[in-house]
Amino acid sequence: MNFMLFSCKKVTTLIEKKEVLGKLSWMQNTKLKVHTSMCDACKSYADQSRQLDETIMKHLDNKDVPQKTLHDDTKSKMLQTILDKSEG
Repeated sequence: MNFMLFSCKKVTTLIEKKEVLGKLSWMQNTKLKVHTSMCDACKSYADQSRQLDETIMKHLDNKDVPQKTLHDDTKSKMLQTILDKSEG
């Protein structure tokens, strides 16, 4: 069963990767589900991360708030960092 377990650090990275990309590999998704079914801390982290993302998106959709955006280069670097950490 050890081969099915990830550390909490790895799981939080996968949670963020899933939020950014919208999907994970079958194996990553399976390991994530197994871990969060046994780890209340990571399950709470996933729930809080999802709620935070939803709140931010609602705020960004508000037309009364001045919009700021990141440069494409910065977005690419952030995405690459998430991908690198999820593979390491």
